[in-house]
Amino acid sequence: MCVKSLAAAIATVFLLVSAPAWAQADRFRVEHEVERIRGRPRITGYVHSDAALTAVNIRLLVEELDPSGRAVNTTVGYVDAEIPTTGRAYFEVRVPAPRAMYRVTVESFAWRIPR
Repeated sequence: MCVKSLAAAIATVFLLVSAPAWAQADRFRVEHEVERIRGRPRITGYVHSDAALTAVNIRLLVEELDPSGRAVNTTVGYVDAEIPTTGRAYFEVRVPAPRAMYRVTVESFAWRIPR
């Protein structure tokens, strides 16, 4: 295989592995609730995946919503574990102030390709 073909193949694999979350949004489901831990509000829950690959480096976007459903503040959080094939992983994200409503979405992730 020539060097150009090898470089193109590696670039293609990288693009497939690190696909943006919006391209794979249907692969994840987030369940969450608001908790007070030591007096501070946190969003806790699970990210579920129905994908045939393990998801890693999962970044979450937590949006605080006003009564009309408009985002008024955002916080970034992370899932500290891999999500195995058709599995789930726990997360916990501190938020600045308690709100009545939040929206939590997977903002980005990568697939771990089996060897």
